[in-house]
Amino acid sequence: MDRHCKYCFGSMMMVRRDAKFCRVKCRVYFARELRRIPAALRAFKAWVRMKAAKPVQTNGKPASSTNRTTWTDYKSVRRSRQGDGFGVVLGRGLCCYRFKNAYRRGRLLKRVHQALAAVTEPIIYAEQQQSELLVFVEGAEQYTSRTRSYIKLTRNQVIRLTGVRYQLA
Repeated sequence: MDRHCKYCFGSMMMVRRDAKFCRVKCRVYFARELRRIPAALRAFKAWVRMKAAKPVQTNGKPASSTNRTTWTDYKSVRRSRQGDGFGVVLGRGLCCYRFKNAYRRGRLLKRVHQALAAVTEPIIYAEQQQSELLVFVEGAEQYTSRTRSYIKLTRNQVIRLTGVRYQLA
């Protein structure tokens, strides 16, 4: 495997539109790394296709956030062309912290850093969606909790994924 320069590899710490790379190979590597869903998240058998904001099955019929028979595995969801995206259903050990308005001028806010420092569950994956940061963790099902900084979603909710990973430092 080809080694990448320090500047290009270091730029993976923050998704930037104006990132510059030393060569095309580094730019391609960066783009692929951003879109990679980690194996720990792919292992959950609670994936659905998405059509706008509604979950659908791989055959196009409506899916439910509470009915396990309407969910499938990650490979099947990626192969299907139904809808316009894909999502994962929370529960059975998968939770999500949703930080709204987490960025200012492309940088993570201090309150979000402080809240992330208090997270005790093992972090699986972090994803950036517009002004939000979604942090997927392993955790027990409980009631949804809210603070000023975040909402912790734990069960029976579908989260649409874009695949744009955020590398937590």
